[in-house]
Amino acid sequence: MALYAAELRLMLKGRKWLWNVGAAGLVVATLTVPLDITHRYLFLAAWLWPILLSSAMGNRERQHETHQIVFSVVHPLRRQLSAIWMAGFSVAVLFGGGVAVRLVAAGRWGPSFAWVAGAAFIPSPAWDFTGVTAEASTVATPAVYLAVSVVLLGMAAIGRRRQLQV
Repeated sequence: MALYAAELRLMLKGRKWLWNVGAAGLVVATLTVPLDITHRYLFLAAWLWPILLSSAMGNRERQHETHQIVFSVVHPLRRQLSAIWMAGFSVAVLFGGGVAVRLVAAGRWGPSFAWVAGAAFIPSPAWDFTGVTAEASTVATPAVYLAVSVVLLGMAAIGRRRQLQV
């Protein structure tokens, strides 16, 4: 839990006040603007806003030359990778959570499932993993993205294992 909290703090620190105001505005808007407009337009903006936070997830150790320290801990693959992935997922939940709450409250289960798939697949914003263009009852496309997310997480684990062997 402490490693997760540290990763989350690393992702969120150093943002300018204007960035934080924009982030807060997007979260509030996803909770208050009519659901159809939120789902079609604001949702994408809310998940794109923190893209720079997510983009640093895979290279921070190399960028700051701390990889030898980070990768020398006990069970770095299981502990560190899962902590950083959960921190990234938490950021997606934070920014898109207003949409999720409203979709569940409206009983829109197809888009709710798509939201979960999108939160797990956040690094690929150009694809329709949010289900914005899919029918509300279609869960096949989000299921594919969720499955691909699991495969990509496995590939990240393999990549991290290779980094440990260097």
